[in-house]
Amino acid sequence: MKLVDFSAVEQKMMHGANFSRAFLVGCKFIGADLSEGVQLVQAYLHGADFSNAQLSGASLSGAGVPSEAGTLTVTVDGVTTDVDYDPTVITPFVATSSTTRCPSGDLGPCINDKMVPRQPFPTSWLWPLGWVAGGGGAGRIRGGLWV
Repeated sequence: MKLVDFSAVEQKMMHGANFSRAFLVGCKFIGADLSEGVQLVQAYLHGADFSNAQLSGASLSGAGVPSEAGTLTVTVDGVTTDVDYDPTVITPFVATSSTTRCPSGDLGPCINDKMVPRQPFPTSWLWPLGWVAGGGGAGRIRGGLWV
């Protein structure tokens, strides 16, 4: 899902939504309530806008939340293209709390190194196969585990 605007979701509540491993590049979550059981595990959040969003209780473990613009290589049904993105917009002290699982896997608030996944985030996205690691090694998600 690229450039989807979730800001207008009724009452801005998405409790329990599972966006794990989703391609949410450039999506808008402005003012969204993502506070109860929302899963953004290993999601591509490049250029997403979380202005005034609430992420207490959400899991961003392993998610890509870049602070600089860049490019991802995307392959869907054998067709490869480059997708440019802006920095992700998020104010960790406002959006996250001690109940947020940060990209690092630690509990929040998600500041500094906690905004960086423990493993290098992939620079490519393959559908439906999973990830290709950015550091030269390849892998994929199988049964919720990196193999």
